Amino acid sequence: MTHNPNQPNPNNSSNNPAPAPSTQSHQDEQIAKATAESLELQDGGHSLARHGPDKSDIELENRLTTGITPDGVFSPTQASTRFNSYQDWVQTRQAALDAIAKREGIDLSQPPPGGKQGPFNIVLEHGKQIDDGFFGSGTKVKRTDPVSGKQGKVYTNAQSVKGLTRTQTQVEWNSSTNRWEVKQHYPDARNWDQLTASYTAPP
Repeated sequence: MTHNPNQPNPNNSSNNPAPAPSTQSHQDEQIAKATAESLELQDGGHSLARHGPDKSDIELENRLTTGITPDGVFSPTQASTRFNSYQDWVQTRQAALDAIAKREGIDLSQPPPGGKQGPFNIVLEHGKQIDDGFFGSGTKVKRTDPVSGKQGKVYTNAQSVKGLTRTQTQVEWNSSTNRWEVKQHYPDARNWDQLTASYTAPP
């Protein structure tokens, strides 16, 4: 069949509009979510379970006032934070691994050289807002977890924070699985001043 040059050619890919930005952004986030969940499963970590973008305000506040993490473990802390997006989680994790590899002079795609199995920790500045969450505030009180019997100090209140730009990450070689595993990766709220929206000390 002859195509009328005055009509759009349905076979021409240039006539097919690109996904709307909101649609493309949603697709990118879903891809990042799948990537993050796969990486977390391989690592056997709890970064997403405690700091993932789907964690609610109530879950974050509860950790400060009860010591119970979003995944049900008694682990009191001074700040309870979450990533803004799965894309931020994936990007900051990779940036932290790259920085550790450069600092330590190791290749994280290969087994470690002698004496360099870690753990290696890094606090990294990313230069963009990646997180929000809560600081513990008010009085610190001792609490005993009825399940584990562990003791720790929790807060009577929680104060909202946002705009954090640093992460803290720990990586370690696992000789049982023969791979480097990320043991911790979370937005770092230490030394954060919400009034000035900046850190009061270097990483």
